[in-house]
Amino acid sequence: MIRRGTRGAIDIPATLATLVTLVVVAAAPAGAVDTTSPGSPQGNVTPTLPPTPGVAVVAQSAPVDGQVALVLHNGTAQPVRVDLVTGVATRADGGLAVRARTAKTYPQVLAPDQLALASITFLKKSITPGATIAVKVRSTPVSAARAKRVLSASDLALSAPLTGPVAQTMRATVTNNTSTWTARLPEVAVVCFGEASTPTTFASARAPVRRIKPGKTASVTVSLSLLCPTYLVAARAS
Repeated sequence: MIRRGTRGAIDIPATLATLVTLVVVAAAPAGAVDTTSPGSPQGNVTPTLPPTPGVAVVAQSAPVDGQVALVLHNGTAQPVRVDLVTGVATRADGGLAVRARTAKTYPQVLAPDQLALASITFLKKSITPGATIAVKVRSTPVSAARAKRVLSASDLALSAPLTGPVAQTMRATVTNNTSTWTARLPEVAVVCFGEASTPTTFASARAPVRRIKPGKTASVTVSLSLLCPTYLVAARAS
């Protein structure tokens, strides 16, 4: 179960592979996230979160070759567009800090209580052992009509384990359920989870088409470097 206990950032020691800081709000009723609105990540993990306002990172992995997998949540009462996700890694002695940023989340627009997937990548060897990584999210409220312009992922198919650099593949069908919007540069992302239901790795791939017209679909295959028995999958487009 993924639980959320921060307003806009979450810290994690870079040397711990599966630790996510958990802060439970006393007497706050837990509630399931929105998994039905267009664009909601799909998979075999069903996180529940105690209510906390704000758009925030609610879970993150330890760095893998500098990459940190992220799960975001919209705890506000209105749809938002994620503008920027910024991570700052600070040395254990409080010394030199390094930054990593991304403007890509999957989906790019979140309905209230909806999750999104993302990752940030630091330069290799820039994160020292024991460093703490804090991640913040900048977002902008959008209209309900804008929130519907997202791609939905379905028909997920995880391959059997493979040999070589690709451990498994994830195939997903992405659908443009709108009637007027053309999705451009569609992509699919996969976040894998460990035994404690915390993120471990992130992978993404572009669709074989540059546009998905209203009512149309495309099939996307994402290569995974590690086995991924537990996962969430989501899509984005411009």
